[in-house]
Amino acid sequence: MTKPGRTISFAGCLFILICSNLSLSQQINLSTLLNEIVDREQIASFPEPLYQCKQASSYNRESVSPDSPGWFADSDGIGFVRVEENNGKKEWVLMEDEGPGCIAKIWAVCFYYGLNNTTGANIHIYLDGADEPTISENFFRFVKGQAFVKPPFADSSTRAGNLYFPIPYARGCKITMDSRAFYNIINYRSYAPGTDVRTFTMAEFKAVAPLREKVAQVLNTRPDARGKTIQKAQTLSQGQHLSCVLPAGAGAVKQLEIKLEASDAMAQALRSVVLKGQFDRDQTLWVPVGDFFNNVSKIRPYDMWERSVEADGTLV
Repeated sequence: MTKPGRTISFAGCLFILICSNLSLSQQINLSTLLNEIVDREQIASFPEPLYQCKQASSYNRESVSPDSPGWFADSDGIGFVRVEENNGKKEWVLMEDEGPGCIAKIWAVCFYYGLNNTTGANIHIYLDGADEPTISENFFRFVKGQAFVKPPFADSSTRAGNLYFPIPYARGCKITMDSRAFYNIINYRSYAPGTDVRTFTMAEFKAVAPLREKVAQVLNTRPDARGKTIQKAQTLSQGQHLSCVLPAGAGAVKQLEIKLEASDAMAQALRSVVLKGQFDRDQTLWVPVGDFFNNVSKIRPYDMWERSVEADGTLV
């Protein structure tokens, strides 16, 4: 029998374990994707069916390879796939994918070629080769949660907007702007040919309103992890580590809480204290604590569904 073990270097920790079983739907649709957003067990498991995570962005097209001129070209706000005409109007193609997939995230700065223009262009999302877009909205309003997708699935942050609402498609997707392309990033999943995906429609979006509300409520509520607890505290000198060995057998770490007490050198502690995890004798985690909790140079409090940082330096 293998004995799962975890070696962790920090000043304190809280582990909560619980066993769980997963139930996966064969078809991928808006409901299954919404449920996945708040299913911690599914998020932490190898995906089935498999998919590739891909990205389209406005990166500088002069950056081709390290061996070619322009590799360090950093005018990353004006790139696009091509310009084409749709329904008699010119559009800039930002992303294009063939086969089954799902839009997972859309990011855009919310000013357009100058800080004074906060209206910008319109975004059009064409699904399954359709001549008409399924979604046609003002780009900035769409990613800031001011169109039909509301927070917490889309919201503004630091002069930009982030949309995390899943948009599945069975045969393909094309995303365009009706004006010159500007800073944007589109993350999407690409499934293997033949994967059963039901394409997003506005009718289904309205039909799953109760589920959307339920998922939104979960995202806005801090999880209450329950299970066995392991708690340790130790003052660490350079080269020392604190280890927590978990019980043998199947289990899951449901919550990890770390509090660093190094107020005179917090930036150094966040970078030098390393979180390591070994499960079934395989090391699957090695990362500075600050990087793991999105706090690199100092404690910056925030509260998210998947993790949070408190003002006193507690990392959850």
